[in-house]
Amino acid sequence: MHKETGTCSARAFEMRYQPQYSQEYASGGQTQGQNGYRMLGEGSCPDGTRDTNDDMVTKNWPLWTGFALLFIPALWFLCAMFGDLTDDGKINGSNLSPEEEARFAKDNGGLKRVVAGFICMVASLAYLTMATGHGFITRCCDGRSFYYARYIDWMITTPLMLWELSSLAQDFGIGHTDVHFWWLFFLDILMIAAGLIGSLLCGSEKWVFWGFSVLCFIPILVQLCGWDTEPAGTAGNEAGRAKYKRAMNITVVTWFFYPIVWIFAEGNGSLTANGEAIAYTVLDIIAKSVFGFVCIQELR
Repeated sequence: MHKETGTCSARAFEMRYQPQYSQEYASGGQTQGQNGYRMLGEGSCPDGTRDTNDDMVTKNWPLWTGFALLFIPALWFLCAMFGDLTDDGKINGSNLSPEEEARFAKDNGGLKRVVAGFICMVASLAYLTMATGHGFITRCCDGRSFYYARYIDWMITTPLMLWELSSLAQDFGIGHTDVHFWWLFFLDILMIAAGLIGSLLCGSEKWVFWGFSVLCFIPILVQLCGWDTEPAGTAGNEAGRAKYKRAMNITVVTWFFYPIVWIFAEGNGSLTANGEAIAYTVLDIIAKSVFGFVCIQELR
């Protein structure tokens, strides 16, 4: 891509005359000059242009890996939940022992497992879309591939993850989590929307939207960490607090790195599109698949 005009052309190598390579030789009593030429090295571009190959995802293995490691846990979560509901005719928790009934009720009738499966299923659909060459546009200003499918995924799955965390907080007796969840829900939607708008821009105003997104993100982190510090309403329910803390730590740590990847990928473009795909894939697998296993452990 030409840096000044923005026009693009297929990669080509140019031949340039190099005076220092000129030499003279005698032939038939006359002195003649021989022009010297050199070819630019492989992977280089003509002067005034830059190689936009790094702005496109040319290796699909990170996307297919993300699809597999999100789809398989989704099937496990949903199939395990179906097995729990239909085992020995125990539909809707009927014919359960008192201990099983208490555990079933604590799981909100299996809703946690269903939500964990739905989170991974939605994310796997986004990765299937990207892996098959869809769900992206090429930004006109710089030629970089932008995968909007990720933001559709995050717009659906991150509020569900917040619901899972608020439900886990309720398990060890924290009050008013329903009110706090709706507060976090609207902040989360604004955070994702601001990041999406900023990703579609190429000028310096993109950083205004990134800053807006981060401002919405900070209260979410504060609230999630704050639930862990509140006293439990149920005496002796430290096991529930420990479970919430593990899920919360996974969310806080992984979500903290998303805006950092955004800076180097959608932000200044210093991270290649392939590097961006790998970084987001690793974060999504940890933030959704690993998070789901932590949320539903000890439910069976």
